[in-house]
Amino acid sequence: MSLSDSKLGKDKGSKIDASMRIQEILTLCPQSQHILFAYGMNCVGCAIGATETLVEACMVHGFSDDMQFELLDDLNNAFESMPKREKVLLLTPLAAKGIQDIAKKEDINQAALSVVIDEAGSFCLEFRDSKPTGEECFSCAEYPDTFVCASSIILKSIGGAVIDYRDGLFKLDLPEDIKCCSDSAESCVCKDGSLSDSCMKS
Repeated sequence: MSLSDSKLGKDKGSKIDASMRIQEILTLCPQSQHILFAYGMNCVGCAIGATETLVEACMVHGFSDDMQFELLDDLNNAFESMPKREKVLLLTPLAAKGIQDIAKKEDINQAALSVVIDEAGSFCLEFRDSKPTGEECFSCAEYPDTFVCASSIILKSIGGAVIDYRDGLFKLDLPEDIKCCSDSAESCVCKDGSLSDSCMKS
């Protein structure tokens, strides 16, 4: 039984699963790059990683079923060994007001920003017209009906991040020890904390 046929290949939640894109795995767990290299996946930095899932990469490299499961186990062990983080996002009043201003223009009562990983492997914010299901949501006291949200697996990676609004832009301020993506990613928010236009999706 291969990853694509198993529960592990479809399991969603707080672990890396085989349906995730290679670039997504690298963003969530930077240590995974060394593991993938060790398994002979030397093309993890190429453009294919933006669209190719782990199970697809395993098939391309001709991995046996046992090797596929071993790789997934090694990736999750590395992910579990990452520094423990408080599973919370902090929303500043300025950011909450910025979200509310957008919501008011679009006649939305309960707006939110979700932290997601884009095609380039960067953490980005997507505007939601309601609280997304299946994600943890956080607000600030001044604006209790405005939220910033993320899945449990993203919180495990960037828990403690702050969403702010400065110089007319939403900012994702990551803890100092987190590097969110490769230096070459144009939409990366770790260079100056700014979210590019491509990251703000509605």
